[in-house]
Amino acid sequence: MKLKGLERENTRLNRVVADQALDIVILKEAQSGKIPLLRREISVTNRRRAVQLLLVAGVAAAVYANSLGHGFVVDDLHQVVDNPRVTSFANLPVVFSEGVWDFEGRQSNYYRPGMYVLYMAVFEAAGLSAPAFHATNVLLHVACSGLILLLATAFIAGRASARVLDGVMVAGILFAVHPIHTEPVNWVAGAADLGAASFALAAVVLDTGRFGERSAGSILAGCAFLAAMLFKEPAVVLPLVLLVHDLLFRPSRDARAWMKRIAPYAAALAIYIALRLNALGGVAPTIVPESTDLFAWARSALALLGPYAWKT
Repeated sequence: MKLKGLERENTRLNRVVADQALDIVILKEAQSGKIPLLRREISVTNRRRAVQLLLVAGVAAAVYANSLGHGFVVDDLHQVVDNPRVTSFANLPVVFSEGVWDFEGRQSNYYRPGMYVLYMAVFEAAGLSAPAFHATNVLLHVACSGLILLLATAFIAGRASARVLDGVMVAGILFAVHPIHTEPVNWVAGAADLGAASFALAAVVLDTGRFGERSAGSILAGCAFLAAMLFKEPAVVLPLVLLVHDLLFRPSRDARAWMKRIAPYAAALAIYIALRLNALGGVAPTIVPESTDLFAWARSALALLGPYAWKT
C-alpha cells in the first residue's frame, strides 16, 4: 500500500513539475522574443482538441438523429403533454415547492424541479413540439459526450502526445455510441437522467482540471452539483466519487485543503436538502419499502448487480 501511495504521489509531482517546466518555457520564450512560436504550438493543440470535440459531438448527434421524428410516449404524456406546470415560467415557484407528480394529486419521493425548468424552456421556445423535446435530449447527450472527452483529457494532462489525444477522442466516441444511452436519449422523460449527467460531468471536469484549484472553479463545480441533484436524485453521490478521485490521484492533500475544496459541495447539498424537505415534507416520506430488513436489502442489491453489470 505504501508503495502504491508513493507511486501516486510521484505521478502527481511529475505533473506539477511538467506544469512548472511549461511556465519556465513560456517565460524564456517571452524573454527571447519567440513567444509567437509557442503560441502557434498551443494554438495547434487547441485546434486539435476543438476538432475532436466537433467529431464527438457529430457522432453523438448522428446516432440519435432518428429520434427527432418520434412522438411522446408513456411518462412523456404525463410529464409534458398533460402537465400544466410546464406551460409557463410563472410556475417556477410551484415546481420548486412540490414533488414530480403533485400536479396529478399523487405524492412521490421524486423531487426534480430542474427537469421541469428544462421542459418550460422548451415549451416556451417551441410549444408542445415533440421534435423540439427530442432535439433537447439529443443536445444533452452531445454535451455529455463532449464532457467525457474533456474529462479524459484532464486525466492525461502532461502526456498530450498525438497518440494519447487520439485515444481520448475514442473514449468520447465510445461513450457517444454506447447503447446503454438509448432509453434516456429517445425518451423525453429521460431528460432527468441526461440533465443530471450533464451537470455532474461538468462538476467533475471543473473539479479535476487546473481550473478546479481556483476558488471560482470550486464554486462553479458546486453550482453544477446542485443543478445535477435538482434534475435527479442519484447525483447526490458525486462528492463520494470526488473523494475516491482524491484518494487515488491527490493523496497528499491535507485535511484543511480537502475541507476547503469540499465546502461548495456541502453548501450545495445543504441547499438541496432544504428544498427537498420543504417540497416533500421529508427526505423520502411517501414510499416505505415493504421490508426494512438489511439482509433483504442486501439480497435485492446482489440480485440486481448482475443485470446492471451486464448492461455496462
